[in-house]
Amino acid sequence: MAPTLRAVPDCLVCRQPLPEEGALRSSDPQGVAPGEFEVRVCRQCGGGTTLPLVGAEVLSSYYPSEYGPHSRAGASGPLARAAMAARMRTRLFRGLDDAIRRGEDRGDQAGAPRLLDVGAGSGDLGGVLASRGWRIVGVEPSAAACELARKRGVDARHGTLETVELEPAGYDAAVFHHSLEHVPDPVASLSRARDALRPGGAVAVAVPNFDSDQRRRLGGDWWALDVPRHRFHFTPDALRRAFGRAELDPGWLRPTASVLGPAANAQQRRTGRMETSGARFLAGYALALAAYPARWAVAEARRRGEFVGAIAVKP
Repeated sequence: MAPTLRAVPDCLVCRQPLPEEGALRSSDPQGVAPGEFEVRVCRQCGGGTTLPLVGAEVLSSYYPSEYGPHSRAGASGPLARAAMAARMRTRLFRGLDDAIRRGEDRGDQAGAPRLLDVGAGSGDLGGVLASRGWRIVGVEPSAAACELARKRGVDARHGTLETVELEPAGYDAAVFHHSLEHVPDPVASLSRARDALRPGGAVAVAVPNFDSDQRRRLGGDWWALDVPRHRFHFTPDALRRAFGRAELDPGWLRPTASVLGPAANAQQRRTGRMETSGARFLAGYALALAAYPARWAVAEARRRGEFVGAIAVKP
């Protein structure tokens, strides 16, 4: 049975009452959660809140057993890890490294940087960073994904930021790589990560851009909407406000193009969901890679790309 919709909740970032009417409606493209879901848009920050609001226990039931980031079955696994290695050269991760170097001296000068990977999944990101000498602590609610992440050198802790034990001021950086949109309270999660950072520690975030051209054009059919798993839908302004409410100093923030956007949108319109394996997935991936340089240039010019990357610092 679908959760019951509560009357006029508040925006998860601004804490202002949301409009009475839903701006977008969508069913679950994965076919796991029953019923239809609303995304109501905040008049203040432009971000979208997925309704009904649910707790962690209900939210966990929205993920299929073979959810891609948790299992990486078929061709998606090697491709995801190769893509993550390539992302180390992007401005988000170069900026994260720069922010760590600019921060206050760590107590353990001889040790490698210590990073908190929130929503570590099966270790795609953490494994790449661990192979480069970083010490990675992952937080992940899927027990099966934790097992895979541990095999890739990640100290994966089963649970959420609210339930796992973290060393206060024990981390140089925290990363929410396409995970902050999944949590029931993004400001609380950012605040918990801030408490785990040393002074001057950095937080890197990558999320879908609710203000992108593709979302405006496709509405409820946009592949990165992914309700009900995505609980909040960030605009650049909403992400800045979330940093501020979590007492983090926003630094670099920029929309950018996604690699898989056109292929994923086409697959969702045709079949109702994004493919994660098989011939159509591989063909779409190849075409998307070929078209990416041109789409990146357009996204840079218009500042309306499908993703937003940002870095903030603990004072």
